[in-house]
Amino acid sequence: MEILVRVIGGIRQAAVRAAVTDQDAALLDGHRWREWHADVNRARVRDAERERRARKAMADLGGVDTRAPRAPLAEPPRPVRLWTAAQLGVHPSISGTGEHTQGFTVPHYVERPHDQDVRQTLHRALTGGESVLVVVRGGSCTGKTRSAYEALNAVGGLADWDLVRPHTQGGALETLADTRSAPRTILWLDDAHHFLSGHQGEELAALLYSRLSRPGPALVIATMWDTWFAELTRDSDDAALGGADLRRHVRALLGHATVTVRIPPRFEPDDLRRLDALGNDPALAVARQSSRDGKITQTLAAGLQLADRYAAAHEPPACYTRALVTAAMDACRLGWNAPLPDGFLRDAAPGYLSDDQRTAAGPDWFETALAAARTRVQHVAAALEPLPRPHGMGALPGVYAVLAETRERAGDHRGAEQMARLAAEAEDPSAYAMLAWTRERAGNQENAVRLARLAAAAGYPHTLRELAESQARAGNLHGAERLARFAARAGDHFPLYRLAVARERAGDLEGAERLHLLAARAGAGGVTDHRFCPMSPVTHWDGAVKDRPLVTDGQHPYGGHVFRPKAPPPAPP
Repeated sequence: MEILVRVIGGIRQAAVRAAVTDQDAALLDGHRWREWHADVNRARVRDAERERRARKAMADLGGVDTRAPRAPLAEPPRPVRLWTAAQLGVHPSISGTGEHTQGFTVPHYVERPHDQDVRQTLHRALTGGESVLVVVRGGSCTGKTRSAYEALNAVGGLADWDLVRPHTQGGALETLADTRSAPRTILWLDDAHHFLSGHQGEELAALLYSRLSRPGPALVIATMWDTWFAELTRDSDDAALGGADLRRHVRALLGHATVTVRIPPRFEPDDLRRLDALGNDPALAVARQSSRDGKITQTLAAGLQLADRYAAAHEPPACYTRALVTAAMDACRLGWNAPLPDGFLRDAAPGYLSDDQRTAAGPDWFETALAAARTRVQHVAAALEPLPRPHGMGALPGVYAVLAETRERAGDHRGAEQMARLAAEAEDPSAYAMLAWTRERAGNQENAVRLARLAAAAGYPHTLRELAESQARAGNLHGAERLARFAARAGDHFPLYRLAVARERAGDLEGAERLHLLAARAGAGGVTDHRFCPMSPVTHWDGAVKDRPLVTDGQHPYGGHVFRPKAPPPAPP
């Protein structure tokens, strides 16, 4: 080392004379080279110790396989037919009904081309007596475990095989070291990267490789994320620098898998057609409607966790995230199809919060809430997703799309009305009208009337007329008259006139005259004859009044006259 340091010193002197920059000359500092040399030596000692332990594990394999532990296994095998999807690690799904469901929910399974590859390999183990390793890889929540589970149950004859699912590296090592593990046994390694990482992962890979080299039938099913598969199968950086190869056994095991099946991240058009053909699964229907780019399985799995996170967010600071998400979903439900700007969400959120919650908000409440709403569950879906730029790279700044989940919120109308007010300020007063009809259909008449009046004040008066007609058709003339009065105050006198005609048909001449006079006092103008105004309290508001002699008394508010019954002739003296 000292000779090398002297050589480097000479090079440094020549570099200084050649006017090399101080930063470059610092690379030729002999003291630094001594420190680097010491670091390399320490790393080599660590690598040598790791290699010694790995060699010892390999040397012990023969003895391990001939020693049968006396104690029972901590995670004993059970027949395949006794294992459920939940016990094997399948993600629960959204229900699709808009309600919280008890228990474990999985939708109907939609077969895709990769499923045949998995099932054919399992059939080889069943019929050919082979020892088989199946690696099912893909992104998060793409359906890896579900695909393996469905294959296990689809291949006839595997139901009576034993299956063991260890939950730790120690449990997996214990299972492989136990000589009582008979043929016709399945080792289930869900998220296998957790088992194959680190020093124990190397030992486990060596044991698995040894077991698979023996006659079968035996089966190892491993699921793994794509990113981890790439990490565990790439060449070791330490080996490239002359150190020990710390992933040698893992890389050999995965490289010699009987089959490696990759799950695609999205449903292709043929897959979606098969999904649509099922037709009777609410969870699949919701996922089909709300998933972007065909990412059905991600919506099914991540949607449930998003819903749970939303349902539990009642206290600060989580309640602020809930307010943003609720405002975004209400906007979508009311027909807002454009991207949601962050300014809209900031202004809408207070309407969904109590006074105490708003008081507790800090100065950075919005930034914190928005960051939480954009945090992806299972690395695949967030409540608020960024939108790509129409051209070029990156996301549009300050706008978001809501991950659509079908749900109905009970109560909490104030926040939705706040959102409608903001929509009206954005030159979309129809939001009030849409929300009024939502409340009317839900039977909440008072809220419907209030929102319809707000719609009229915002320049959308027809909602009051439509609600009045709805009440009249239902036979609620009192409620219809109340709405008609509100409509008249907003400048729409037509409902009062139609109600007057309906009163005449019902024989209530005094009521008809009163409504005609109300319309006249409001100063309306337009329709010339009530007989052309279809309306009826039960069927149609058909305005022809027959067999009733009428006289005129002043101008009718619609350009004609106010009609009232002719006074009877005076009694003879």
